Amino acid sequence: ENKGIYKRPQVTEIWEELPEEIPETPIFRKTQHYAWVNIIYGCNYRCTYCIVPKTRGVERSRPMAEIYDEISVLADEGYKEVILLGQNVDGYGSDMDANTNLAALLRKIHQVDGIERIKFLTSHPCDMTYELIETVAELPKVSKYFHVPLQAGNNEVLRKMARRYTYERYCELISYIRKLMPDAAITGDLIVGFPGESHEQFMDTVKAVEEIKYDACNTAVYSPRPFTPAASWDDPVSAEEKTERIRLLNSIISDIAEKQSQRYLGTVQSVLIEGPSQRNPNRLAGRTFNNKTTNIEVDPAEHHLHIGKIRDVEITQAHAWALRAELVQKPAMTSS
Repeated sequence: ENKGIYKRPQVTEIWEELPEEIPETPIFRKTQHYAWVNIIYGCNYRCTYCIVPKTRGVERSRPMAEIYDEISVLADEGYKEVILLGQNVDGYGSDMDANTNLAALLRKIHQVDGIERIKFLTSHPCDMTYELIETVAELPKVSKYFHVPLQAGNNEVLRKMARRYTYERYCELISYIRKLMPDAAITGDLIVGFPGESHEQFMDTVKAVEEIKYDACNTAVYSPRPFTPAASWDDPVSAEEKTERIRLLNSIISDIAEKQSQRYLGTVQSVLIEGPSQRNPNRLAGRTFNNKTTNIEVDPAEHHLHIGKIRDVEITQAHAWALRAELVQKPAMTSS
């Protein structure tokens, strides 16, 4: 019964002045093995710290058939994974007919032969529906990975940010994800030192991190952006205090991420191998189905047998931000 839509803004609420020409993001392929695919441009939200509505305009979804055709071509070119992108990816289809949404798009592109993994980001809690969560749980090619920015764990700060949801609402979504997919990976974004944020309000964010138990989380000290409402607000919190806050928060996030990673220890995971590890070129690196960075012990002479392939690996070490693994079964030297 809960459809998940939570105070979606109307176009008339968006910035009064938009750029005359709104640039579309050029096509950019991250590697030869996975590809970014833009599915929606712009954003209909007006978060008081964010310049995106000013620079990117209102939401404009690409036709589903056009996206399907692009991904079909990517599959023919050998790509194994696609990552669907949008400033608010969950808003896909809101400017189209009632039957077009991200869940429907996932079901459509799930049919593309050759594409073995599908991810999407970045989500907005106001537009993440139960239908979308259920669809991710049902479709085997769709990664059980959700990047859902929280930004703050205090409702008053969220109100000042114009985020349009409460912390309680956010937790409902996370609980439903974990009910259907207990091993789902969940990451988020947090802003520290938003104008006027009190110590008590900051500690609500700390408590939120401890309750949610993110697999990873991007954090940032608030910085003003031109033409945004928050840029003109008084900010009594000193830079030194903000630095201390983010140090504390990052330390707690790291500890939790370390504990979350332990659930992978000793398990077998499928990893799309992207190439040599940046830190140790003698190892190969890739990501698990649920987007966990994994470094794999492989004889350098055999690297070419694995790059671009999905391999089963056994996790031998689990750290906060990455896993260490060994190949479960080595292919013959003549395999492609």
